[in-house]
Amino acid sequence: MIMRNRRFWVASLLASCLVPQAWAQAHPAVGAWIGQVSWSTQPVFYSWQINADGTFSSGRFGRGHDGGGVWRVNGDRLTLKYGDGFRYEGTLSGDSYSGSALHADGREIGRFSMSRASDDADELAEDY
Repeated sequence: MIMRNRRFWVASLLASCLVPQAWAQAHPAVGAWIGQVSWSTQPVFYSWQINADGTFSSGRFGRGHDGGGVWRVNGDRLTLKYGDGFRYEGTLSGDSYSGSALHADGREIGRFSMSRASDDADELAEDY
């Protein structure tokens, strides 16, 4: 009986250490992000809130979010796609995401870069 209890507690401890890591690997983009785009004539910061359910919201930093859509990851490639077909496609590397912004027809608008401000998508939502 004591041996079974010990196995249970050891297994529970291992699971509690591995589950957060596995979740993070399955949701590498989740969090609050801040970035800039190349086609803006003045330095303007944007924010994105990427959620674990496959959705995101976005807007100008400090003005709230007024847009959004769905996201997906394929390896190190992350795509944020809005309802009208506009999308960001780029490389996700840790807390950095950069690439091209594209019209619905695939024409490039310009480049973008973002940095993760928080791993918790809800933590900074009110500020962005």
